Amino acid sequence: MKGNETDYIKSYIKNQVNSILLYSAFSEETINPYKKISELITFPEDVKRIRERINEKFDFDIHQDLSKLTPAQLYTMIFVVVQNSESRKAKIFNQAQNQVQEESAQEVAPATAQVYHGKKWNRRSIFSYILGHLRGVYGRPLQPNEKIRDLINEAYSTGTEPTSFINKLKEMESFFGIKIDQEMRICNIGDAAERSLIAQGKAVDSEAEKEAMNPMWATIHTALSINFWRSIISRELGVQISAYKLSHTRSYEEFEALVTEAQQRKAKKQEEPKQFGINYTEQEAQEMVQNKIMQRLFAYKNEVTPWAKLTDIGADPLDILDICTEIEKLFNVHFDTNDLARFGSVSQITPAGLIKILKDKYGFKPATLDDAVKVYDQTKRDLYSIRRTDITKGI
Repeated sequence: MKGNETDYIKSYIKNQVNSILLYSAFSEETINPYKKISELITFPEDVKRIRERINEKFDFDIHQDLSKLTPAQLYTMIFVVVQNSESRKAKIFNQAQNQVQEESAQEVAPATAQVYHGKKWNRRSIFSYILGHLRGVYGRPLQPNEKIRDLINEAYSTGTEPTSFINKLKEMESFFGIKIDQEMRICNIGDAAERSLIAQGKAVDSEAEKEAMNPMWATIHTALSINFWRSIISRELGVQISAYKLSHTRSYEEFEALVTEAQQRKAKKQEEPKQFGINYTEQEAQEMVQNKIMQRLFAYKNEVTPWAKLTDIGADPLDILDICTEIEKLFNVHFDTNDLARFGSVSQITPAGLIKILKDKYGFKPATLDDAVKVYDQTKRDLYSIRRTDITKGI
């Protein structure tokens, strides 16, 4: 096996990078190594996520513009870095060997699901896992009552092979230790997975938990769906409680304590003064603003240029209001009437104009050390100028 060390490392790097890219490339079932990454991904903001996951996986920070690279170039860059470090090479080689051994073991006996985020699985976490993984294949939310056969036919009707979807089902069979057939619905998969994990001692038995509850409280739990219950609490009491905490209350006293805690948290948040500011570089902020506009208007990247008027892209005044509101939430800032009046009219608003308002009012984090020094020097000059003015006025 030592003689194949290079091949193992190359294969491992390629598999891991492809897995990271496929998570964002909803339109791709396999990664073309010679396409640019910008052509593979669905949303531009995924570039940052891909960079972070590669850094986390290989301890390798990419300084080049990731979107302009191809997967083949990325494999090579990572391989060169790994080969030049004996410690990294040994670590990656061990991981590659472990992966091969795990794949071989899976062929003999199906793997069982691990503990979920350090806790036992429950019904909600099982369904979240299943729906989340299958949604990534279709790029749309899936409903629990959808039948597997219908989803496969949907893929064929759109002219694509449902290979990725079928592979996900096979992974779940191995992961949960269950058997899935095409006549099952997604909710049936969840039920089977729950029974399997309870049998393995890795999931909470919701029925057994109900028996341990106060009888009246168990009746309430059964009668109200968690989401409906949360909407009532939000409307009547004005607070938000997580579905996980709500589903794990065992008595009215526990529920009351949850509500009191949420009310205290809300009151404290309202008392805290709102801090405005932007902790991004100008380039990062520009990309975030453009992405928000693309998502709101369902526009392509080449349409949302810095100087494109939002009305030319298809925005009406209500869209523009919503876009400004989302940008305020995104950066924790506030636009007033005078800011937007700088455009002259709604039809003149552009992404570059919005960025200029943010820059003038709040500033951006320096992009490099040199930029930080310039900002510091400018701040000193501004302070000196203010002091001189005050002294002059005093005279």
